[in-house]
Amino acid sequence: MWKSGKLEIGWGFAAMVLLALLAGAGGVLPLVLLSALCHELGHLAALRLAGTEVELLRLTAFGAEIRADTRYLPYPKEILCTLAGPAVNLVLALVFARIAGDYVLAGANLLLGVFNLLPVPSLDGGRALFLLVSWGAALFEYCFQVPANRLGSAALGGPFSIWELKVIQEVVSLVVFTLFAVLFMKSDTLRWNHAAGFLCLVLAVYFIFRK
Repeated sequence: MWKSGKLEIGWGFAAMVLLALLAGAGGVLPLVLLSALCHELGHLAALRLAGTEVELLRLTAFGAEIRADTRYLPYPKEILCTLAGPAVNLVLALVFARIAGDYVLAGANLLLGVFNLLPVPSLDGGRALFLLVSWGAALFEYCFQVPANRLGSAALGGPFSIWELKVIQEVVSLVVFTLFAVLFMKSDTLRWNHAAGFLCLVLAVYFIFRK
């Protein structure tokens, strides 16, 4: 493995290039690498414009991996950063085909762009779909939460106090989050301590609503 600054090249990447050369793909390999370079530059440029610091760019046998701290990046910006790579490839495919007349480079960029848009977790398309679903779930919950608080507030003629509304809101949020985590987020599992936390919240509902 070779590393210099924020660039890391794994042995798998070097082995893949060597195998491609030994297989007689030396004429196509530079086109593929150029398309991949433009793809990653699209991601890097989008992250830079979004104000996100790139920590590491790793080249492996399965492609490139960008490590960046996107925890505080809004969903729309993170989705755009994720789709920036395939978007660059698709634009270049159009430019090379229509303006330059180079259909080989156009095909390489088109193939790479479309492939990365597939809804597979390890690809840009899967990541963008995951972010879109996460954003949609939060937006869906918020759209119901605000009018529900207004209709339920005792100050506006509803049946619940602000304390009761807050507990109801937390219970609904936790139920929605749990369903989303179990169905879509496979990186973590539901454990006993989570169930204990849910039980505490049920007890909170009991005491808050106790007259």
